[in-house]
Amino acid sequence: MRVIGLDFEATGLLEENPRILEVGAVLYDVDQKIPLAMVSEMVDPGEIEPGYVSPTGLRGSDVIEFGESFCLVMNQVEQMINRHKPDALVGHNIVNYDIPLLKKELERVAPFSCPALLALPVIDTRQDLPFAKEPGSRKLVHLIAEARLPNPCPHR
Repeated sequence: MRVIGLDFEATGLLEENPRILEVGAVLYDVDQKIPLAMVSEMVDPGEIEPGYVSPTGLRGSDVIEFGESFCLVMNQVEQMINRHKPDALVGHNIVNYDIPLLKKELERVAPFSCPALLALPVIDTRQDLPFAKEPGSRKLVHLIAEARLPNPCPHR
């Protein structure tokens, strides 16, 4: 089984009308337990101050220097999906944050769209993972710690 792991970093929470600053997408083979392809790009939202620092530590100066257009980055993700045909889209809190954030950004850049991505079945690791015993918290950092997984670069 192949899945696309997806994560966006943004300027804030949904009610703050955030802008996407970074896209991370990994095509992952669940059976082999290996990543097969990835897209990891900063996104220049067009208006950001060089001194800005996002809630996850992403610096505005880096976004200005290294950021690509949202449409260019998401086109790379769409191409990866169309070429490799993953079985599902996976993310942590993807149903309540990443997908609504994507839809808001797509409204801004219409007529560009992401039909292949939005057509995939969704697995939200915050809601859909079965646990033998309910963890003390479903925050990603806590789940990673409980599983004793390395996390050297959170949000990167």
